[in-house]
Amino acid sequence: MRTDVAIVGAGMAGMTAALDLRDAGLDAVVIEAGSRPGGRARTVDLGDGQWAESGGEWIDTAHVNIHALLKRYDLRTVGDAAPWWEREAGWIDDHEGLRPPADAWLADAEIHADFARFDHLVTVLAAGIADPADPASHADAQIIDARSGADLFDELDLGEFARFMLTRAIEFEYAVEPSQISALFLAQQRAVELREEAEFGEIRSQRVDGGISRLANAMADDLGEVMRYREPLQRLEHGTDGVVLHTSEGVYEAAHAILALPLPPLRRVVVEPKFDGRFADAVANLAYGSVTKTFVRYPDRDWPFGWAVSRRFLQRIYDATEDQPGPAGILDAYVGGDGAKALQTGYPDDDERLAHVRAEIEDMVPALAGRALAGVSRAWHPHENYGGAFSCYGPGDVTAYWRAIREPQGRVHLAGEHVATVTGYLEGAVESGHRTADAVVRSAS
Repeated sequence: MRTDVAIVGAGMAGMTAALDLRDAGLDAVVIEAGSRPGGRARTVDLGDGQWAESGGEWIDTAHVNIHALLKRYDLRTVGDAAPWWEREAGWIDDHEGLRPPADAWLADAEIHADFARFDHLVTVLAAGIADPADPASHADAQIIDARSGADLFDELDLGEFARFMLTRAIEFEYAVEPSQISALFLAQQRAVELREEAEFGEIRSQRVDGGISRLANAMADDLGEVMRYREPLQRLEHGTDGVVLHTSEGVYEAAHAILALPLPPLRRVVVEPKFDGRFADAVANLAYGSVTKTFVRYPDRDWPFGWAVSRRFLQRIYDATEDQPGPAGILDAYVGGDGAKALQTGYPDDDERLAHVRAEIEDMVPALAGRALAGVSRAWHPHENYGGAFSCYGPGDVTAYWRAIREPQGRVHLAGEHVATVTGYLEGAVESGHRTADAVVRSAS
């Protein structure tokens, strides 16, 4: 089959690029290894119309690209959640039991001082990033990039509780441990936040009414027959005249290829000639965080918290249905980083993992014991089509890879949250789809 552009990956990035290319008058085909659209955006239904997001979940009020897509398909957001720093200051589950923040730490001035010093340091580092899209331009980029989040903890001599809470925050927001994230990447993320706050004011977090899969399905329906499912890419040939893609089902010839799949499955594809330079290094080495999300639905919301932070493997547990009506509710036990890997390794079967997590939830909140209605558990990092939850730049990675991976390799372009400015979010995936499609259109004109 011949087409103008072959897109690999039917996640938010790939479908966004396909829509833009069609609007620009170019033919595109979307090749997807799985059986559905959306990629790491996947809503699960746990009965009586209640739903939860097993993958990408949050849409911030500053996420203009996602909001534009929702408007295009007449979908809306629900909720008006507090800023992240307020939500993450939740209940504490530790050796003293489940306690509200007022009893656990809010009255401790030293803890507040630790949080303030860490926040100030990251903000100072972010101030040196003139453009969040190019953090490598920081005057001290290499020095900062060589340090990790854990190094910042040590430099500030943070107390044990602040380290625990900030570790849980990094495991939740970046799906890695503090030692595995670049201080420059933390600064870049803060620079994004500062830019958003300057433009939009206080940022609130929302969800898609009915689930993000509604948006993915609407985009796929709009694209129609160009969507090709169950066709994993096996071989990619590229040169100055175009590209040839070999899938499990056929061959596609195109002027350009947009690879909108995560990097781990791309590493299994035979590429001729091989990618070279820093681009190749980035494709081969950029790390992805690990996440398991386990949902348990109960007939009544007999838990006293909206969000809780735990010292047990549960890490973060929150009401996934806070914006949905009815007495029943769904708790989401979110585990990121090394804890997610350990949980999935110990309980590789989804049902066994669900049972184990449910027992821990009910040990934490005894009123829930034996009352679960339904549940589901999903681990993203072992799945062959994804290989991780979302990308995270480790120490040294921003200066090594950031710019190189965002440039095309001849007629091959990358799209996805890993090459966005707002990395780790659905907004970033859509942002990258727009940017990559625009680059292809400009090169074709």
